[in-house]
Amino acid sequence: MIIASIIAVGVHIRWSRLTWAMLIIGTVVAFIIVNLIPVNMPHDPLTLFLSGAVAIMAMILPGISGSFILLILGQYDYVLSAVSDLNLLVVLPVAAGAAVGLLFFARVLSWLLNRYEQATIAVLVGFMIGSLWEIWPWKIVTETYIDRHGEVAPLVEANVLPNFASGEFFGAVVLAVFGFFLVSYLDHLQSQSNPVMRALGLNGRQPPLATEQPDVRA
Repeated sequence: MIIASIIAVGVHIRWSRLTWAMLIIGTVVAFIIVNLIPVNMPHDPLTLFLSGAVAIMAMILPGISGSFILLILGQYDYVLSAVSDLNLLVVLPVAAGAAVGLLFFARVLSWLLNRYEQATIAVLVGFMIGSLWEIWPWKIVTETYIDRHGEVAPLVEANVLPNFASGEFFGAVVLAVFGFFLVSYLDHLQSQSNPVMRALGLNGRQPPLATEQPDVRA
């Protein structure tokens, strides 16, 4: 589904040296983020506020999970426990940080899209590409930790190749192909210009070329 989204969005980018550079930057940044190892941070109100702000910003960006950011910052289990126990001394700073972060980052992203649309979209596509490393389904656990329920949970995982002869691999491929074509088809219904659907012979309008100018005649 993410690969299909990358194609659907990427086909509308006016590719240049700038947008290619922004794509690479977004990819590298996302790759670094998804490979960060969780750290132990304090649970004071200021840290919780900042954690909530950063997590909500990550939720706006494609390919990066807000809960994953909380896990990296060492706040995930602590915040979940506070929500379960209705501990407002913890929940309120996180919620306040999320509200401030959402308002601030939404304005920043809107400003960037209005003034540097192509470069910003290229960065966002890069985030989606970089996140593919994290969602690779075949992994082995290299480090574990004890979660809030007292159970062993994975902390650090490494990607591995699947058993290509297994039924699990075949089922995963079938689901991946289904998700790819589902997203492509839904995008084609909206845009009539999805490149995958057009390659399969479904008619639709061509995506606008970079040199096209809008018709401003009355």
